[in-house]
Amino acid sequence: MIDIFESLEISAVVDNNILQDLYELNRIDILFNVFDMVIIPRIIYEEEVTEEVKQSLTIHTFVLGDIVTEIGFELYRTLSSNVEYRGLSRRDRFALSISLETDYYCSSNDGLIRKACETHDIRYTGILGVLQAAFQKKYLNENEVKHLVHQLQSIDTTCYISRKICEEFLNKLFHT
Repeated sequence: MIDIFESLEISAVVDNNILQDLYELNRIDILFNVFDMVIIPRIIYEEEVTEEVKQSLTIHTFVLGDIVTEIGFELYRTLSSNVEYRGLSRRDRFALSISLETDYYCSSNDGLIRKACETHDIRYTGILGVLQAAFQKKYLNENEVKHLVHQLQSIDTTCYISRKICEEFLNKLFHT
């Protein structure tokens, strides 16, 4: 499997927490410069995405996604009936199913979504992975990444990410 940070052509199914994080950072543009194709599950767009975020998306090209294949429907049924994944919302199951059927990254910060991705061989990344990919693609420089990571930890965003995880991420990325 090609690592997201080494791949030049990557696409993703994006959930609302990633959209919200980037909106709060005033950097929704990063998403569209990291990923070649962005799919937002229609159910997430219609039920969760705020009007402000929708407005910021209007200048970008993305696809509203639906489950369209038997592979996607089968995963949706599996996740719906598995007690281990009862904490996943309908919207989460849609994002996972669309990711599986398209073979795109599932972009989410949610731990249970990541667990389902690992179990079902779905590639995934969170907000830090998106920032790392932007750095690797030279869309962001080191100072910009550091600034955005510090903003994610601040009261300016609703993102919950521990200082320890952020420090480890920055140390690993910049070898400090």
